[in-house]
Amino acid sequence: MRAGKTWVAYFKRVISFTIKIGALSSILIFKEEIISWINQVLGQNFNAIPPAIFWAVFAIMALEVLKATYDIIHLRSVMIWVNDNEVGFKYGILPWKKHYRYFTPDQLFKAGFRHGFWSWLLRYGTVILTDAKGSTGGLEIYEINNARKIVGEINSLINSKKAN
Repeated sequence: MRAGKTWVAYFKRVISFTIKIGALSSILIFKEEIISWINQVLGQNFNAIPPAIFWAVFAIMALEVLKATYDIIHLRSVMIWVNDNEVGFKYGILPWKKHYRYFTPDQLFKAGFRHGFWSWLLRYGTVILTDAKGSTGGLEIYEINNARKIVGEINSLINSKKAN
């Protein structure tokens, strides 16, 4: 079984991006009013500001587009899977930033999940893997689609290997 990030993770990034671009666009749209207000408050005439503001805001918007694109591609790279021999987890896009973690059933003590009201309603959650040493700190993977189902599969695998 495989599971990736939930659609809610993508939606949150898109809403954040939209708000940031909307705020930056409003600076460009209302730049004359902003300059007029700055001139009134400071009592001076700043004629050199409009080109500087335009280019700075444009540069920030371009960086936001790049960051949002990277975030969406990075979310797409997150995957947790369970097969007959292992539990695997991967994430990362760039070759030097890719991470793979594999756990055999004897390396894991248990798997659990955590969710709130909205994540329960929308069927996602945080998957928590605890190692066989029983440490309280384990691997936490946030915003995983069908977290309850993937945790059930992981615990079935662990219990079946312990029974043997």
